Amino acid sequence: MGEEAITPQDSFAGKMKTPTNIVLLAGPDLVQSGVGSRIKDRVLAALPESALEIVAAAGNATTILDQRLNPSTTRAESGPPPVLGEWFQSMFESPVRSGTAALLHSLHYDLVGSAVFRNRAEGYLVQPPDDYASHWDSDAIEWLDRDFELLEQPDAENVGMMLKRVATTLPEHTHLVVLNTSTVFRGGDKPSPNGETMRMLANRLALALDTAAVDTGILTVDVDRLVAELGADEHVIELGRYSESASENIAEEASELILDLPEVADLIEFQGMQLLMPRYDRRTSVGIIEKWHLSPGSAVADGDPMFDLRFEDLHSRLTEGHGRKTGRHLRLTAIAASDGFLHEIMVSEGESVPVGDLVAIMSREGSSHPGDVSHSRRFRVGMRRDDADRTSREDV
Repeated sequence: MGEEAITPQDSFAGKMKTPTNIVLLAGPDLVQSGVGSRIKDRVLAALPESALEIVAAAGNATTILDQRLNPSTTRAESGPPPVLGEWFQSMFESPVRSGTAALLHSLHYDLVGSAVFRNRAEGYLVQPPDDYASHWDSDAIEWLDRDFELLEQPDAENVGMMLKRVATTLPEHTHLVVLNTSTVFRGGDKPSPNGETMRMLANRLALALDTAAVDTGILTVDVDRLVAELGADEHVIELGRYSESASENIAEEASELILDLPEVADLIEFQGMQLLMPRYDRRTSVGIIEKWHLSPGSAVADGDPMFDLRFEDLHSRLTEGHGRKTGRHLRLTAIAASDGFLHEIMVSEGESVPVGDLVAIMSREGSSHPGDVSHSRRFRVGMRRDDADRTSREDV
């Protein structure tokens, strides 16, 4: 991709600030899991033609990204065997140029995945593909063995420090969106190289990420929570690869974060937003709307109740395995998580609606009906559960 900004449609040129692309770092991993293509389709569908480009870039580890943005060593001119020229170059060409709206980075290789090598003479870092030993020819493998040493995997605290440094050195108007995919995988009780279980190591990384996010404003997608809601291990194929339904949920969460960025939201052609039937947890698949607190044309403020809903015959993991239902009901109130306007109610009181289906059409401004919202952003809601002894609100 060239250095020049990509020009959107003329009618939106006045709105555009600086962003021209979204970078999916660790592109091969996101593609393998199916998350990357879903994010690309979801984000581009919401934008006017050519307003934004999505780029997949090589280099999975935070160490490589940190090196790209903070070059402290020089790279030898000799380079690798010709067959590795393109891969080698990708380790140093940062796609995070001025005009990048969002950098999407996956963490699942930082502590529990593939290795990073350091050049013995110059000190720069490279990260070969996981399967390089079986796909590279003998000259390429000899070059890596001769000129590089295996870099000891960083601990969770060092990864957190690098993420903070990365976040503070990104170009202006660039937001770092991190998928924490290290906490859910099969074989979590196996020992890691330092003696900890892989699950303990990954959980420390999650804590380091949370700390870095609070300190720097990094946006995070909690893949652990999303996959756990669907049933955890049965939706994890291998490290960084998930079932189709889990990949869809991860992509939707990441896409909504990206579409909510001011630099991206300014490019969106329509004002309409989808109000969807929310999910409370993995036991909830179909909801019943009991009462609407709003009518078409109503303005909505952050914190306003929107509708009451009920989930019936909730499953637990134990009863589900035996095909039994608990018979329990769960009553909640959907609460607006931002301001907007209600244009049209699609589901009447008393109707059953699958989780994720459209229940109403919203907009940011109370003007004319926004029309088709099939590819628009989601109107975010929280859910309040009123029990005798407590009230809680969870964003969904």
